[in-house]
Amino acid sequence: MPELRFHLWQVPSPPVLQKIPDSCMPHKLWFLNPRNKNINLFVEDIMQKQLTAIIEREGNGYVSLCPELDIASQGDTIEDARINLREAIELFYETASPAEIKTRLHEEVYVTQVEVAVG
Repeated sequence: MPELRFHLWQVPSPPVLQKIPDSCMPHKLWFLNPRNKNINLFVEDIMQKQLTAIIEREGNGYVSLCPELDIASQGDTIEDARINLREAIELFYETASPAEIKTRLHEEVYVTQVEVAVG
């Protein structure tokens, strides 16, 4: 189920109801608040997506990678590396064009182990 975020902001007086292009903000529903004509309310439909995070120790910290988008980050702890990777992915989705997302997104990523002969 999508997460809903609510935003309030001031609008000019007299209030003008205008459509903001979908390319600017992913609005699904927005309207003037009937009790206060100077406040506009919209609901933003946020889609949740499950992606892979691979985290490995590197030196004194940790490096995190999302193989579906080839986005990497780092942190001093495993949790910091995971949080920083999530922020990097969210920033990518906020700023990338739909064409870039389509080009970079690999829908099928498999993480497994292999056994090899050594020595």
